[in-house]
Amino acid sequence: MKIILDKGEAALVGDPVRPEVEYQISLRGESPATTCQRAERVRAGIIGAYPGGLGTEAYERSIERVAQRSLPAVVIITAGSTGNERLGAGFVIDPAGLILTSVHLLEGASWVRIGLYNGRTFNQATVRAYDPERDLVLLDVAAWDLPCLPVRFDPDPTTGGRVVAIGHPHRLCFRVSEGIVSCVRLDPNGTKLVQTTALIGAGSSGGPLLDETGAAVGVMTFQVGRERLDRFSFAIRTCHVGELLEAMERLTLEEFGKRRHLDRVAGRTTISERPAERWRPVHAACPGRERT
Repeated sequence: MKIILDKGEAALVGDPVRPEVEYQISLRGESPATTCQRAERVRAGIIGAYPGGLGTEAYERSIERVAQRSLPAVVIITAGSTGNERLGAGFVIDPAGLILTSVHLLEGASWVRIGLYNGRTFNQATVRAYDPERDLVLLDVAAWDLPCLPVRFDPDPTTGGRVVAIGHPHRLCFRVSEGIVSCVRLDPNGTKLVQTTALIGAGSSGGPLLDETGAAVGVMTFQVGRERLDRFSFAIRTCHVGELLEAMERLTLEEFGKRRHLDRVAGRTTISERPAERWRPVHAACPGRERT
C-alpha cells in the first residue's frame, strides 16, 4: 500500500525537489483493515504539517490539488435490470480493484457497469462485503493497477472543516463541489454521518467526501431539504469501512439480490430510510431530537 504526496505536500516534509514522494507501507501479513488504519496514521502524520490550517489562497490551491489527485480514483456506476437503471458514484480504495459505494445503487440490479475517469470500463463486478443498515458495499473488479484514495478512519472531521465532494449529480459526470462540515451526527444504531454543505444530487450517491488532504472521510449518501439554502448533504463516515474489510466474501449480483430480499423481510432498512430527527450531534451538548 502506498501513500503519495504531491509536490506541495512534499515540501512540507523537506523534499520539494521530487514531484512525488512515495511512502511504502508493508502489509506485514495483517488484515486489510489494519493495514489501512496504519497507512492512514502515517499519512495523517505527514500531511498534518500544515501550520495553523490553510489561508484562502492556499486553500484554493489545496482544493485544486485534492480534485486533480482524487478524480482518477472516482468511478461512475450504472446498475439496473430490464427497464430500470440507476446511476451513482464510487471510489477505489485498493489498487487491486476494490471499490466502495452505496448499497441502494445495486437494489434489484442484474447487471452493473463501472467506468473510470480515464474512460476505462468494467462490465462485471462481485460484491465482497456490504452493510445494508449503513448503505455501504464493497465491489471488486478484475484489475491490479487502479488509482486509489486513502481512507480516513480516525479522527472524525472537525465541525467547520473544509471538505470536497465528487459525484455525478443529474448525470453531470465527475463534478466537484466544496463546502464545510456542519456536524458529525450519530443515529440510534451507532452509525456516524457527516452533515455537510457540499451539495450533491441524484447520481452522487457512493461518491467520496474528502478532507483537505484528499483522504476520504465519508461516502456521500443522500440529501435533506428542498430549497438550496435549506439543503444539507449527508455522508456515512468511513470509520465503518473497517468492519466491511474484516468480513470479506464473494457474492454475485444474483446472490446479493437474494440477501437483500431477506434483509428487507427482516426489517433491515438503509440509513436514508430512517427518521433524520433521531440523529444527534456527536460532539455537541444540544437536544438530540433537533432537526436541521
